[in-house]
Amino acid sequence: MHSLKRNKYALDLLESLQFSVDSKLVTTISSADLLDSKTAALFLESIQPKLFSPTPLKTASLFVKRYAFVAVIAHASYSFAHVPLSTRLIDWKIVEQRDSDSNDYWAPKFTLHNESRILASRKEVQPMEYFADLYHDHYRPIVEQLFSLTKVPKVSLWETVYSYLSWLYESLKDKALDQHVVQQDFEALLQLPGEVFGMRKNPFLTSYQQTPVLVGEYLVKPRKTCCFYHESSLKKGEGEVFCGTCPHRCRKEGKPLEQTNV
Repeated sequence: MHSLKRNKYALDLLESLQFSVDSKLVTTISSADLLDSKTAALFLESIQPKLFSPTPLKTASLFVKRYAFVAVIAHASYSFAHVPLSTRLIDWKIVEQRDSDSNDYWAPKFTLHNESRILASRKEVQPMEYFADLYHDHYRPIVEQLFSLTKVPKVSLWETVYSYLSWLYESLKDKALDQHVVQQDFEALLQLPGEVFGMRKNPFLTSYQQTPVLVGEYLVKPRKTCCFYHESSLKKGEGEVFCGTCPHRCRKEGKPLEQTNV
């Protein structure tokens, strides 16, 4: 078994993505406990004020904006550092500072219950298998639980996860050990069947195939659904802060490519 503490490159990369091996952090909830309806409902209720959320449905959506980092961490460990972490729900937990400021936006970190839950090498598991395990066995049960409890649209939650993965693979690929492997893994992710996600079609592929628009100086693939972060930021007193791929912002400011010189 590999130890992340002995792999400075991997540990530095993952800690920059909200992973932590700090033993002083306290457990907020174990990921597997989210599958218990009563526990999950109480958990969402407890973080609702920390997310400055007005409703349980929007709390679920905003929670996934945080929990998407588990996917980011898993992909970075596998595709970038070649030190794949376990994808099993039972091995993960959400942690945070013991005395975190209640006035701050909730930004927990994520870790494994046991560092031994690290595979010896990415050679032990192929990309399609690793990603299928992550989404079918880890994320899909959580998405379905959140939908059951709050009726938050499943497609919206998958869009949120994809937006973070897209950022990882596009913006941080220069940090990877092998950029060719990173590209191959991203392509494998888009080839997963919809059944892995409990959907008719791979929702990540749907997001990837969105027609880009020009927002300011940047090409953006708009989301189809809203994650409600702008409502959270408004309630927090920061004004309406929109995500870069927010459908509201893209409809208002975006220009179709045929209307530009791009």
